[in-house]
Amino acid sequence: MLEIVSPSLSRNLASYGAVSADLGVSYPEEMQTIEMLIAQASAAIETWCGRRFAEETYRETIRIERSTECVVVSCFPVTEVRSVSLNGRAISISDLEQGDGGALFLTRSGVRTLWEAGRAVIQYKAGFTLPDTSGCTLPQDITRAATLLVKQAYFARRRDPSIRSEESSGVGATSYGLNGLGNGNDLPPEVQGLLARYRDSVGF
Repeated sequence: MLEIVSPSLSRNLASYGAVSADLGVSYPEEMQTIEMLIAQASAAIETWCGRRFAEETYRETIRIERSTECVVVSCFPVTEVRSVSLNGRAISISDLEQGDGGALFLTRSGVRTLWEAGRAVIQYKAGFTLPDTSGCTLPQDITRAATLLVKQAYFARRRDPSIRSEESSGVGATSYGLNGLGNGNDLPPEVQGLLARYRDSVGF
């Protein structure tokens, strides 16, 4: 069971300043539209990737069926482990060692030991610092993907961005791509390529 204890105030994967500069737009009246598109693009990316990217605090209950070398929490990257209990007993944070992809190892006197079977409750922080916050840690590929989606939706107001090429002489020929922001399951190939390595097959 996974519970969000302290959600992020923002989940925008690109900043208004960077996106508006990329668009070449500096009109104050466009600010609301661009901010709305950033939020929509960010939500579509989260849906496609099956995960949240903003740093948030979680409480996760993990059932350990048999003794194991490590437990793996659902959200990553883990930035801080705040508390751990195993079968009702508190475990010192100093006895934990973090691995890749949300893996947590239990140690005693600096030596790894097994997690016993039972119920582990772990409260931790995981995720990235987003672009609208100082000290951003979000990978640039994700920010670029969000920016591309916003640009596609923004310019769709003037011209259908799904039309790649047109021929008007003789028999007309039109090539089509993807339209709008997508629905989170059908993003443009270029965006999917940027996001593929960050996709979680399990999701929320």
